[in-house]
Amino acid sequence: MPSGVMAQNIALLIHSKQKQQQQQQDLKSQQDVTFACHHTSHLLLHEHDAFTHLLQMKKPLIISTANEYDKTNGIHVPSARFEDVMHTFESLEQQGEDNDDATKVISTLILELPHREIGGKCTPWDDVLQIKQFLKDQNIAFHCDGARLVEAAAGYGLSLPEVAQPFDSIYISFYKGLDSIAGAMLLGNKDFCDEARIWLRRFGGNLCTLLPYAVSSWDGYRKHTLVDDDDDMTSTTKIVSFQEKQRKLTRIVQQLSSDAVVKKYIAFDPPTPE
Repeated sequence: MPSGVMAQNIALLIHSKQKQQQQQQDLKSQQDVTFACHHTSHLLLHEHDAFTHLLQMKKPLIISTANEYDKTNGIHVPSARFEDVMHTFESLEQQGEDNDDATKVISTLILELPHREIGGKCTPWDDVLQIKQFLKDQNIAFHCDGARLVEAAAGYGLSLPEVAQPFDSIYISFYKGLDSIAGAMLLGNKDFCDEARIWLRRFGGNLCTLLPYAVSSWDGYRKHTLVDDDDDMTSTTKIVSFQEKQRKLTRIVQQLSSDAVVKKYIAFDPPTPE
């Protein structure tokens, strides 16, 4: 995919059409199909409501953690957790029919890993698995905004396949942590990818060649995810893995946090880098 905005809107479109088809099969009246996401989602803040203007979707169901912070210690917004998802969906069920949210059918929940706007925090892994099970029971697709998923995997201490496993679809950016020219990848099962290719054409994303981006992306992936921290390389060429970067940052934060002078003026949120 040429861009993450295109990739994620295609993912939303595919999942929403599947939900609409399910409504027809179940002989249910057609309701507004939309998605759910955290209040700091890139789709809400940085895409000029593309989901409305391109996909004709109504405003999404917002999973907000904006008011859940420790006022005493000044620790700010937490990541989306299972309890936040449950609270949001339970509130939706309790609302009256005259409320706009009450008429919405949720096709997809988007979870960003890590949460960019709140300092790279990650949803606790146990919560990710609980969210997955809840969505499976509700027949709702689970999409990962994984623009920085490689960094999140390092924070979890898991492999990329392990982090990818709970999701029905995933978007990964190549030009951020992987340092390629540009481009993104949209992943899912075979049927999902077959349909995504059709929508890629419809969106005008199948450029005559993506070779420079593909080569740059593969090079970045190879260097940053397949690197061995024990490789015998010169100091000018050695590339440090995300796992080692995470360990190094953790050591630095621990040292600064234990300094009596520093901790008077600086507090790290979260206390341990994620």
